[in-house]
Amino acid sequence: MTVSAVTFDAASHRYTIDGREVAGVTKVIGSVIRKPGLETWIGNVGNVEAKRRKEKAGDRGTLVHALATLHAEGTPDIPLGEEVAIRPQLRLFEEWYADQVKELLACEFIVHHPRYDYVGTLDFLVRLRGDRIPTVIDVKTGASLWPEMRAQTAAYRAAALLGILAELGFKDCRRAIVHVPEGAVIARFHEHTEHTADFEAFLSCLYLYRWLRT
Repeated sequence: MTVSAVTFDAASHRYTIDGREVAGVTKVIGSVIRKPGLETWIGNVGNVEAKRRKEKAGDRGTLVHALATLHAEGTPDIPLGEEVAIRPQLRLFEEWYADQVKELLACEFIVHHPRYDYVGTLDFLVRLRGDRIPTVIDVKTGASLWPEMRAQTAAYRAAALLGILAELGFKDCRRAIVHVPEGAVIARFHEHTEHTADFEAFLSCLYLYRWLRT
C-alpha cells in the first residue's frame, strides 16, 4: 500500500483508502482501553474544564510535533507567536536528536498493515548512532506515559516492516518513545522490546474495536 493511497482528515482523525474508512492505531487503542486515572481527573475538574485543558494540551503537543518535524527535516528555526511557550520542550527534542540520531529515514509517515488493515502515522523513522537497523520513534509531550503506548509503537513497527522498511531493505527495527513533557530537563528515551506481546495486545484492541462496531 503506497502512502499516496491513504488519506487522513485531521479534524476527524479519520483515515480512508479509496473512500473506505480504515481503523487508525490511536483511535483503536483509545476506544478500547480505559484510563481510570484520567476518568477520575475528569470527575474532579468537570467535563467542561477537562475538555478545555485537554484541547490546550493537544494544541501544545501538535505544535511541538510540527516544529520537531521541521527541525528533523533541516528547516531553519523560525520563532513565531505561541511557539515561544513550547520552546523548552522543543529544545529538549533538538538536543536529543542532535546527540542520538545518525540518519532520518522518514517523518510524519503513514503506514498501513495489509493483513490487519489498519493505518497510523509514525512520528519519526531514524537510524540512531551506532545502530545498523532503524528505530520507530513516537514523541510524547504529555505529563504521563501509559502502558498502551507499547501497543501503539508495536502497531507502527509491524506495519512499517511490511512497507517502508521492506522497501528500504530492512528486516528488523527498534521502537521507542522520546518523552519531552512540560517542565522536564532532559528528553527521556523509553525503548519497547517485547514486540510480539505488545503487537498481540494491539491486535486484541483491534478485534474488540471492530466487534463493538458490528
